Amino acid sequence: MADIANWGGGRFYAVGNQFQIIDLIFKQSSTKKSPMYKRGAFQLVASAGTGWWGEIETDTIRPLNGYVEVTAKDGAEVLLAVEDTEHPVVATWLFGLGRVTAMMTEPVGEGTRSWNNWEDYSEFLGRIVRKTAPEVRMFETDVRRQYGKTTVIANRVPRVPNLQPKLQLYDLDSTPNSESPPSFDETAPGLFEADIRSSAKADLYMGIGNNFNNRQWRVVSLASSDQVRENQVDPLNGLDLEVLAEQTGGVSVSDINSTEHIQTLSLGSVAYGIFDFRPWIFLLALLTYLADLIYRRWPRAS
Repeated sequence: MADIANWGGGRFYAVGNQFQIIDLIFKQSSTKKSPMYKRGAFQLVASAGTGWWGEIETDTIRPLNGYVEVTAKDGAEVLLAVEDTEHPVVATWLFGLGRVTAMMTEPVGEGTRSWNNWEDYSEFLGRIVRKTAPEVRMFETDVRRQYGKTTVIANRVPRVPNLQPKLQLYDLDSTPNSESPPSFDETAPGLFEADIRSSAKADLYMGIGNNFNNRQWRVVSLASSDQVRENQVDPLNGLDLEVLAEQTGGVSVSDINSTEHIQTLSLGSVAYGIFDFRPWIFLLALLTYLADLIYRRWPRAS
């Protein structure tokens, strides 16, 4: 065994006491994980929507000096990641009725030392706190659409008598619509309603603000949610009248003023007759009455 250990470049231990085996185990080789905290200069890439960044220019983000290496949680939205390894640095996800945002570096410390010269760093931290904190809504909104009329309902949440909602219409690209939006009417204390007339095929994109600040809540009224009257059937779901006329031996006429159809109908190729049964029904009722009368008056054999 000693020769084999020397030949392989290892070590040979002669154990005379069984209680000394534990010392050999400690001297065996073992693997060691790399430290989770990475140090260096790491280029970052922003991978979230403009709602988290606002007016912050993501191209001006300075390299990060240190972060903890982790993997993104399932369902999490990665706001900031390392460009080379795609390790998440800032991630957020929904939990219950709230939101969780995790940052894999120190907001103030060695890992963000280079961010001291980043002018938008304070704005970035402020937006993270505001987006993660529970949102206080000024109004609880609801949209109802029926017969081409969209009713926007705004129920005031805080007990502020002077707080009133404002309505703004938008196009699909989020640009303000040129049409003048209707104003809200207070139908009950703290309950406001506004009616909008639109085409049955038009989607409505609206923003509900207030007279205290510039914050808005976007709501959408889809044309597919409109409740139409019973006699207003969608042509896609309607009955194919041409096929029905063909199967029943009739003729489907699209233009009632067409000379060709008028001549065809006048020649009697397609004729409709209505037989009036009312005189015959009256005669049958009279005969039935007379028969009953005669039957009752007819002398019986004693």
